[in-house]
Amino acid sequence: MGDSGLEKPYVLSFNEIKQAAERIEGGVIHTPLCEAKICKYMDYNVYLKCDNLQYTGSCAERGVRNAFVAQKEEMRERGVIVPSSGNMALAAAYHGGALKIPVTVVLPDRTPPSQSQHCAELGADVILFGDTLEDTMNYAKKANRDGSQILLRSDDPLVMAGFGTLGIEIITQLPETDAVIVPVATGALLAATIVACKKLKCTCLIYGAECAKVPKMMKALQAGHPVAVPVVPNLAQGLNASTIGENAFATIKGRLDRMLVVDEAFIARAVINILERERLVADGAGVCALAAVMQGLVPELRGKR
Repeated sequence: MGDSGLEKPYVLSFNEIKQAAERIEGGVIHTPLCEAKICKYMDYNVYLKCDNLQYTGSCAERGVRNAFVAQKEEMRERGVIVPSSGNMALAAAYHGGALKIPVTVVLPDRTPPSQSQHCAELGADVILFGDTLEDTMNYAKKANRDGSQILLRSDDPLVMAGFGTLGIEIITQLPETDAVIVPVATGALLAATIVACKKLKCTCLIYGAECAKVPKMMKALQAGHPVAVPVVPNLAQGLNASTIGENAFATIKGRLDRMLVVDEAFIARAVINILERERLVADGAGVCALAAVMQGLVPELRGKR
């Protein structure tokens, strides 16, 4: 929907997620849901949804692929500009190349060189600007003030719908799922997971997890609307948005069972433990949900799946 001018806030529907699942079929990987060894000693039955096995290593591909396929012809003609803290940029670069869509990504200055170089190697034009995701968004808006390109962000309904396919896969792979814990950046993944999982299994509990250093979701819930919080350096860099998206918040509000604020020390432990015990490589953003369990923030889920 990119530049469609939809009225905000926009509440995502399950039907949109079903349509997204059809669009992205064959274009992204159906990733495994793996039972983890971690936390067994605490009597938690933890399963890891391994979207780190996507082509560029994250679930961002689901949202980007859906938006790109839905608007393929227009995007080929106009091109797309994507502000991102990293994962969405990589996904856009990869799928833009696959679908022959010209892609420009705007990344923060502090983006690891390997990530920006990878985007360039995949064929994207790369711009480095500012310190935060919001800085990249503001730059993209100004650079595209004539509207020549399609501006794509994670709060776009098509991107959110693509994210929701992850929730469909989780319930399909493990119908007895009791709860899902979702890491929170702009809130788009959390919003879509709520819609998908609660539609397919109404008793499924949905939790959000974020780093205590950037508690934008918790602050938004307390205020009743998205509010800006300072972004300070932390181990969950991929979650470093200063605000929750308006569409995401509208979809989440009143449906989220609980928000978990995770200490950075447990994020560090989770990164190490998932490598040592599961032989999986994941960054701080990817393990934030696991870190919440390790910190003991969900004692009510002991013995649950």
